[in-house]
Amino acid sequence: MELYLIRHGQSANNADEETGKPRVCEPPLTEAGREQARRVAERLKALDWARVSYDEAGAKRGQRLTRLYASPMLRTLETAEAIRQTTGLIPYVWTDTHEAGGVWLDSGDGRGPVGMSGLGRAEMQERFPHFVLPAEVREDGWWNRPWEDAASAYARAQRVAGALRELAETDERVGIVNHGGIGSYLVDALLGLPFTPQVRFRMNNTSICRLDVVPEGATLQFSNRTDHLPGELVT
Repeated sequence: MELYLIRHGQSANNADEETGKPRVCEPPLTEAGREQARRVAERLKALDWARVSYDEAGAKRGQRLTRLYASPMLRTLETAEAIRQTTGLIPYVWTDTHEAGGVWLDSGDGRGPVGMSGLGRAEMQERFPHFVLPAEVREDGWWNRPWEDAASAYARAQRVAGALRELAETDERVGIVNHGGIGSYLVDALLGLPFTPQVRFRMNNTSICRLDVVPEGATLQFSNRTDHLPGELVT
């Protein structure tokens, strides 16, 4: 199985990191993030650059994604919607692929990160009517619990890796629109690397990381690929 990890486009929190503006728990894409999403969608439309195959007549054919999953966070849903509009793939929301930490907000009142609700089912369906939602997305949101620590995030990445290995012997080409933190942990889990939260695979906005997954493990083919973006859009 070919796995493509696609980080979301630039979010408002990403853009505000250098300005000191307070973060929000569900940041939308910025204008630059929407353009990044549009460009990565065009790149994912064919994937000829990743691998070329030929039909029985010897004609070249593209290797397109066969499945698309997305984290339930707003920035990933917006990025996946751009991919859906371009490729026609229906995104499936996979709650376990959310960013490390979950949905949280630190109001600076001494309590530290406080868990929030996340998007509720009705709102998610209204904003993204073509997406398939799991039962975990409830009317009162899908998170509703405390901030998640790094060890718990890595354990979750191992669960996702285990689910992906069940597809390992298929010809599926799976895309997951997710995040830099959990994406790095997922690469670790698939490669069988030890839990080292201080060492991360860098993932720029809408970068693509590809792994070939087999039941026994995985091979990293490339990471943080952003050649679909002009230099000024690499964030």
